[in-house]
Amino acid sequence: MNLKDQSAIRKEILALRRSLPKETRQQLSHEVTGRLNLSLDVSRLKSKVRIATYQSLSDEVSLDELNQTWAKAGIDLFFPRVKQDPEKVLEPVLEWIKMPAESVLDSRSSSWVKGSLGALEPSAGFEAEVTPQFDLILVPGVAFSHAGERIGRGKGFYDRFLAQWPLVLRLSLAYEFQMVSSLPQNAWDQAVHWVLTEKSEVRTEFLEKWFEIWLKS
Repeated sequence: MNLKDQSAIRKEILALRRSLPKETRQQLSHEVTGRLNLSLDVSRLKSKVRIATYQSLSDEVSLDELNQTWAKAGIDLFFPRVKQDPEKVLEPVLEWIKMPAESVLDSRSSSWVKGSLGALEPSAGFEAEVTPQFDLILVPGVAFSHAGERIGRGKGFYDRFLAQWPLVLRLSLAYEFQMVSSLPQNAWDQAVHWVLTEKSEVRTEFLEKWFEIWLKS
């Protein structure tokens, strides 16, 4: 796919995502997360990872099955919530909440509310972590290149967040049609280290070093 600018790429790929029938999305999501489970068996890690994940939008690769599997395994899962500046001076930021397994297993419970970005986020009753620590960050996105370049929806939430965590593994799950040969990038755009689709995979040197550190010998 040879697209010229971020806005054109974003528009075209979002249209493709929205056109996916529900059954196709479910099948592709199952294939993508299945490939991840084959590559990343949390039971083989040297210690319990702390994962920053998210509640996927209806047209994204669904993380429901993956999040629930990890919750049942006792993995610490952190979900984002948009925090607005009361004075409307600073840009909104993502704050992170460690959610109990029972909430992760029931996305229809009162633990979740629809946020300003359209995705479910932890309700106000859950306090955000003051100094969260992550070992793996799942990063949503609209398009990805074979070098790990990424563009999102254009709001900059994850770019601002990821800039604070340069040494944590960044993983994105996507459909194959979200992959492009290259992406125009701004100075503030943040790349990812690992991209998995139902057909292909982008692996960076950072990922290989992460596996060396975390996988049991």
